[in-house]
Amino acid sequence: MKNQNFTSLQTLRVMACNNFELFPAGGLSAPNLTSIFLFDLKLKSLPEKMHTLLPSLRQLFLWNCPEIECFPEGGLPSSLEDRTIDLCQTLWRSCRREWGLQRLPSLTHFELSGTDEEETLLPDDFLLPSTLRSLRLASHKDLKMLNFELLQRITCLESLEIEHCPLLHSLPEEGLPESLSRLIIDSCPLLKQRLEFEKGEDWHKVVHIHHIEVDGYSAPYLLQNLLVALLTVSTVSNKGILLGNFIHL
Repeated sequence: MKNQNFTSLQTLRVMACNNFELFPAGGLSAPNLTSIFLFDLKLKSLPEKMHTLLPSLRQLFLWNCPEIECFPEGGLPSSLEDRTIDLCQTLWRSCRREWGLQRLPSLTHFELSGTDEEETLLPDDFLLPSTLRSLRLASHKDLKMLNFELLQRITCLESLEIEHCPLLHSLPEEGLPESLSRLIIDSCPLLKQRLEFEKGEDWHKVVHIHHIEVDGYSAPYLLQNLLVALLTVSTVSNKGILLGNFIHL
C-alpha cells in the first residue's frame, strides 16, 4: 500500500493477510473513511496521525491482532462512535490510560472481548467517556468481578452486555448504574443463579432495569415490568386486555 490520498475510500477491511504488517509511513490520508475492520493480522501498529488524517472515522474493529502494542501518537479521531477490541492481548496490557478513550466525545458503543489474566475487568487505569451508551464485555475467562466505580462514571450508560464469562460470580455490591435500561447476560452460569427472578441474591441490584435477558430468556422480567406499568392504568378492563395480549404472544 503506497502512501497516497484515498479520497474516495469509505470502508477499509483487511482479513487474514499475513504480509500486511504496516500502514504507509506518515499515515493513511482518507478524509472520507468511516469504517476500519482489521481481522486476524500480524499488523504491528495502526495508521499514524489517525486523529488528523481520518476525520470521518466512526467505526474501528480489531479482531485477533496480537502484535499491536499501542494506539498512534495523538490518539484516535474524535469522530469515533463504535469501537471493538477482540483478542488483542498486547494492546490490552499496554498503558490503558494512554488510550484516550475518555477524550472521544462521539464514542457511544464500546466492546472488549478475549482478555486473559484479568480478575477485575475495567481496572482503575482504564477510562471510558461519560457519554458512552452501550458497553459489551465478552469471553473473559478469568473475570470474577466488575469495577463499579468505572461503570458509575459512565453517566449515560443505557445498555450493558456480559457474555461468556464463566467465573463472574456476582454483580458489584453497589449494584449497577441507575441509567441502565437494558441488561443482557449470556453464558455466565454463576451469575445466572444470582439473577433468578425475584429469588436470586443479585436480583435487587437489577430490578430497576426495564429490559433484562439471561441466556436468551426475558419473559419473566418483561412480565414484571408490564405488571408495574399496568398499575398506572386506571381502567380495569384495559388492564385485562393488555395482560391477555401479553400472555398469548
